[in-house]
Amino acid sequence: TLRVYEKEWRIKLEPFWGNKNLNDITNASIAAFEDWYLKEFSGMVYFQTRKHLNMLLNYLHDQGYVGKKYKTRSLDGFIASKTKKVKPFRVYTEQEQRALIQNIETNLYKFALMLYFDTGARKMEILSRKWEDFHFDKGFVKIWSDKNKKWRNVPLTKRCKTLGEEILKSAASEYVFPLTSDSSRHISGQYFDKAWVDTKKASKIKGRARVHDNPHTFASATAKDGWPIPIACQILDMSVKVYISTYVHTDERDAKNWIRKTFDRSGA
Repeated sequence: TLRVYEKEWRIKLEPFWGNKNLNDITNASIAAFEDWYLKEFSGMVYFQTRKHLNMLLNYLHDQGYVGKKYKTRSLDGFIASKTKKVKPFRVYTEQEQRALIQNIETNLYKFALMLYFDTGARKMEILSRKWEDFHFDKGFVKIWSDKNKKWRNVPLTKRCKTLGEEILKSAASEYVFPLTSDSSRHISGQYFDKAWVDTKKASKIKGRARVHDNPHTFASATAKDGWPIPIACQILDMSVKVYISTYVHTDERDAKNWIRKTFDRSGA
């Protein structure tokens, strides 16, 4: 994480602040930086732009350059008017899921993709799992939520159970997805992202497609299949409000199918 921030500082912050001294950091220069940044990186989506601006201010505060009561301009409205909105999340079709699983480079990564698609878990919730979290005899995996600080038991599908048991036979680490160079640690999200990008190309999936879209895919599938909302929220570890407003995506065909199902039954 520190390396990522150092890179962001060099590329996006240092060109403006590199020659300036402590006395140059004023309300006016902060405002000038915001204007320069939004113009220089106009293609950035809203949350990335805000993240980097706030990262700078947090750095200045931590170093004692800016006081605790320092406030920048209202970033929400100001930045939103100058940057494009975050693009909608993608929901993977069953065909795309099959292609991704088929084209991933190793059985271990294939297991990771199956867990993503079949549990709806977040990326690091999967990559940080230990074998002791898997209870194949009872058919579930214990997943720790860093977001909500609690464990949840998620049932395993047949394909996850079968492949997981096969990989466990030759496992040499307590982690399911260990680093090749150090089996006492699990792989990072960036490490898996490289394999994900290669797999997308091999699967001929075009456009914006991220690992983080998997929970959206899972949530949308639960809604389409008529899951009780409390059960879906329990598995996904999210509130009903977030589940409905953020993660469930439907299309016109879903509405047509439900209308047809209801009125065919009623004889209308």
